[in-house]
Amino acid sequence: MKKCPYCVEEIQDEAIKCRHCGERLDAPKKTANIEPSQEIWGKPKEKTGWGFWKIALGVGCGVLLAIFAVLFGCSLLVGLGMVKQQEALAAIEIEDCSLSRDGNWLTAEGSVRNGGSENVEFVKVAVEWRSGLGRIIDTDWTYAVGAEGLAPRQSSQFKERRQDPSHDIERVVCRVMAD
Repeated sequence: MKKCPYCVEEIQDEAIKCRHCGERLDAPKKTANIEPSQEIWGKPKEKTGWGFWKIALGVGCGVLLAIFAVLFGCSLLVGLGMVKQQEALAAIEIEDCSLSRDGNWLTAEGSVRNGGSENVEFVKVAVEWRSGLGRIIDTDWTYAVGAEGLAPRQSSQFKERRQDPSHDIERVVCRVMAD
């Protein structure tokens, strides 16, 4: 009789498998808390429990870094585009802003001229409807130039209409406005 190396119970000398714990006696000897499937080249593999979390943490950090890069890059490009648009809008001049009345309807019309050296797109004109004393009664806006753009030294017409049944509005102020 001999003792099982796993459960220390007595077993037959010729036994291939322990009848008490069920372990195979011809298999390589296990060390504590390590499964036979974890053995690599005869050396036990240590369990750390961090493998999954290291991968998950690495992937999560990578995703967050990518999102930050995209957002920062886009906002930087948008910011640079807005600066360029602001510089181009500074060269836009209002010409011939006038007010006309047809019954209860008012029409503010005029033109914008590109005095700069760059093509400009999406030029907004703000219209301030004012009383005879200069008090602002209402404001509105319209696009004088859309996606087609306005080339240097070119002009484009704009027109904005509104009702004024009380006849309070006596003058209009037009100015270029930024988005």
